[in-house]
Amino acid sequence: MEVPDVVGFTLAEAKKILAGAGIGIRAVRVTSPPRRRCEGYDDSFRVIRVRAAQEDGQVELLICNAVLS
Repeated sequence: MEVPDVVGFTLAEAKKILAGAGIGIRAVRVTSPPRRRCEGYDDSFRVIRVRAAQEDGQVELLICNAVLS
């Protein structure tokens, strides 16, 4: 399975690119800097890692907030 490189894209952009390639998203995981808890996420968060799941053709995305207030 050829997974497009969506690292650095917003989650919204990554979703569109992956859907266009026929690849589903199995899970979205969020990370944040130490001592900063992230309660949720939205489509403006950036993709920092893509992990392909070999058995079902889907991917797991690791995202973070590019703008911390």
